[in-house]
Amino acid sequence: MDDRKINRPYYELCVLDELRLTLRAGDIWVDGSRKYRDLEEYLLPQDVWQDKLAELSLGLPETFDAYWQERGARLRETLEDVSTGLSRKELVDVSATRGRIKVTPQKKLVPPQVEPLARQLAARIPRVKITDLVQQVAAWTGCADCFTDLRSGSTVQKRHHLLTALLAEGLNLGMTKMAEAVTDPDITARRLMYLGDWYLRDETYTAALAEVVNFQNTQPLAAYWGDGTTSSSDGQRFPVGGHGRKFGHLNAKYGREPGILFYTHVSDQYAPFHTKAITANVRDALLSSAD
Repeated sequence: MDDRKINRPYYELCVLDELRLTLRAGDIWVDGSRKYRDLEEYLLPQDVWQDKLAELSLGLPETFDAYWQERGARLRETLEDVSTGLSRKELVDVSATRGRIKVTPQKKLVPPQVEPLARQLAARIPRVKITDLVQQVAAWTGCADCFTDLRSGSTVQKRHHLLTALLAEGLNLGMTKMAEAVTDPDITARRLMYLGDWYLRDETYTAALAEVVNFQNTQPLAAYWGDGTTSSSDGQRFPVGGHGRKFGHLNAKYGREPGILFYTHVSDQYAPFHTKAITANVRDALLSSAD
């Protein structure tokens, strides 16, 4: 307020900020927009859905009210059974003490015969150094050729230098400590920093990851898990230091603490083919549908 009047620039900034959040949440939409369209447009049309529904034969009620009435009756019946079982102490591994329900943690469901078998299988798998593994994967997939010079577009001549820089970033070890850990005198911290600046970029990482995922898709073993056409996604949150500009945005799951969310898409063949960094206050499920 300015002399008992609303400060117009501040008011407009607040309106635009709330507008941005509600657009991302899907509470409002923009007609004709591809990114901020109505959530109903992501669904099948009603005529197509009715045809699909008849083919699925799910046996569900036609309306939500009928469905909710049925589920509500079942929920009340189940709650009565639980209440009766608690009062009679008939529930297994469940007890009520001083008005609080305590559920005993589930016991280990893996049979004891599995552990010796797992040790036998682990003993048959040869132990491979991570440096050798990275070189093998690069030779199989050709992913190292995707890391090109930002200026000339050429590939690096000494590939093992590039793979060492990749390991330094992947292990979060840092270029200096990685240079101290290797025995090759040519791999210096200055050399690794040079490769990191000119060869390791978002677009080169994306291209290299695509080569690895495509190679995995061609392996017969991967077909046992799926055909690679479906995927699942979830976010992993990491807290960050400082308040930042997102500190004031409340998230129902993460609260007001500042953080960043790495939203990863994994195929049915367990290949993480895409990762997107988003602010933790943004709804990740909505972003995945927009992508």
